[in-house]
Amino acid sequence: MYITSKYWQLWIMVFLLGMFQTGFAQVVVSELMWMGTDLSSADEWVELYSDNEVDISHWTLSKQSSSGSGENVLITFATGTVIEAKTPFVISNYTAADSRLAVEPDVIDTALSLPNTKLKLLLRNDSGDLIDVVDDGIGAPMAGENNSGTGARLSMIRID
Repeated sequence: MYITSKYWQLWIMVFLLGMFQTGFAQVVVSELMWMGTDLSSADEWVELYSDNEVDISHWTLSKQSSSGSGENVLITFATGTVIEAKTPFVISNYTAADSRLAVEPDVIDTALSLPNTKLKLLLRNDSGDLIDVVDDGIGAPMAGENNSGTGARLSMIRID
């Protein structure tokens, strides 16, 4: 088979790009404790996860506004904030000592307040692109339990 030099160069470029290409790092919201715990209704947290190390400097975590027509930023991640590969990254209102968390959170911020109805969280990168969205902003959250009076509460966990 005869390959012209133009196509040969293109084939080499595609081959080299394939060799050195790194996969796109996908970050997901993997768990939400949207209702708080038996310690406090404000003992809420969000867990992010990625298979790859990702710098999330200047990314935002927002919630849909109560009117549903906009977003309210909960957290803007500081410069140098990195999610380590295959390591849960936890954002919480409280330290582990003041929470039901079993690990120390990566970010502690009292601005984290998750709605018990019309829950919709949006994770955006530093360019404003939507990276992940959780729930639909309609009615009660799709998962998790807040059994009033019993103290039994279960977080919303992304299984996939």
